[in-house]
Amino acid sequence: MPFIRYDTGDMGELLFKNGGQVKFKKIVGRNQDFILSSDNQKVYLTALIFGQHLKAFKNIVQWQIVQNHIGIVELNIVKGQSFGCEDESEIINNFKSSAKITVIFKYVEEIPLTKRGKHLFLIQNIK
Repeated sequence: MPFIRYDTGDMGELLFKNGGQVKFKKIVGRNQDFILSSDNQKVYLTALIFGQHLKAFKNIVQWQIVQNHIGIVELNIVKGQSFGCEDESEIINNFKSSAKITVIFKYVEEIPLTKRGKHLFLIQNIK
């Protein structure tokens, strides 16, 4: 199986490199997948979402983060049958403990796919 190289945008902190063997001290995440907190700091989704084990995840069918303004994110959520106020609170508390971010919930029937049939987890509209 050939090893195909392409730039994923993933970032990590190198521990050592020996010949063809590479070991990382830690994986930071994708450098393009971040939101901006109210103090204009980059908050990478790896730290904010993907490294978490929230109970709310089991009650969400799909979700998508949209950022149009610094410090504010909209969460488009397709709710599962058991999604409730406790899930909202858990998500809000997680975002607040990680960074200065206001969360606005929008409940939708579906998250649209891109022309290529992909689901975008983040739509970052701040340049």
